Amino acid sequence: MYCHAKFIHGDPGADLGFFLGWGAPIRKDADRREKENRKRKAAAQSCQSLDTWVSKAPRQEPSRSDADNDSAVWDDSPAETTTSDLSQLTTVLQRDIEGSESSEVNQNEEEVETGESDPENVEEVPEYDSSTDEDEEPEDGNSIVMKIFERAIHKQLYDHLVKKALLFQFQSGFRRGHSTSTALLDVLEYILKNMDGGNLTGAIFLDLSKAFDMIDHSLLKIKLIALGVRGQALAWFDNYLSGRSQSVSVNGTYADTSDLSLGVPQGSVLGPLLFIVFINDLPSTIHRCKIILYADDTALFFAGRNIQTIQSTLQEDLNAVDEWFSLNRLLVNYDKTNVMLFGSKQRLARSQGLSLFLFGNLLELSNTVKYLGLIFDASMNWHEHINSISNKVTHS
Repeated sequence: MYCHAKFIHGDPGADLGFFLGWGAPIRKDADRREKENRKRKAAAQSCQSLDTWVSKAPRQEPSRSDADNDSAVWDDSPAETTTSDLSQLTTVLQRDIEGSESSEVNQNEEEVETGESDPENVEEVPEYDSSTDEDEEPEDGNSIVMKIFERAIHKQLYDHLVKKALLFQFQSGFRRGHSTSTALLDVLEYILKNMDGGNLTGAIFLDLSKAFDMIDHSLLKIKLIALGVRGQALAWFDNYLSGRSQSVSVNGTYADTSDLSLGVPQGSVLGPLLFIVFINDLPSTIHRCKIILYADDTALFFAGRNIQTIQSTLQEDLNAVDEWFSLNRLLVNYDKTNVMLFGSKQRLARSQGLSLFLFGNLLELSNTVKYLGLIFDASMNWHEHINSISNKVTHS
């Protein structure tokens, strides 16, 4: 007669599920800590094995003809990774898991046979009740394996984009060596340099509505092709994006599932990189303005001495950006889009404001704007930002 101790997910102190004789004792504290230590060591060995496997994964070097081609193809055969190399990865995972489990079971069997357990410090394993299965969510092992593949493919795609210098220079989102700080430094350098030269700087800070959820899969694949992702690599991304669905739950009742043809997978490794791939050609629509990006946060700048020239140039490029968003099925949030005019107090006092239109509506000129956590004011004296931080400290 055997009973089954259920596996409790997410609790590092929980006992692993295993089969024991009815009423067989188990050690409580010391033995459990020892088992946990063995499990951690096994996990560390597994990570080392996976690192070795990824580092030795075969990579297909581009041919000479591709190297001479400006639109060189990246096709490192991720489709092969998911088939032939899957067996290698599965072997690594299975070997470590089975090794860990077998050591657990062997030790438990030895304890039962030798009777070494202390009868005064034991507890019985509760009988397995299958009726409680429905209340527990099983851990998704496939998602763990998938993230390993995503990281490998992310590295190959990102390295291809960097090696060929295909990413927009002033995109600071989701890139190594870039952050909100690099985007803010680009903004500050442009504005302050022009202020020192006696110029005014007009700026438009655009806000997109649910940008990551609005990525059109068919358009994304076209952009991947334009960046040199073809063959089996493109087929892999097509498979990765397709076949996804969603359902809405209200008070425990689920609606019918619907297929998803928009959006990058939430919480995925590849999602952010695919987004910057999607938006990467936006700057090509700009004629004269400077554009700075942090993921979907888009800012347009143009500096000069003549306010009319600044206004007309900004409006021309704003129209181009608006058209690009429409063609790519992204939505601009009119209410959260801000317009500012930067300059010295003397220059601002002698200048009229900017009149810019979006969707036929006049955009309101702001005195301050919060961009990537920093509050900008028209004369760049930082009073508003300092006051905001002081208020937070006072009320904390």
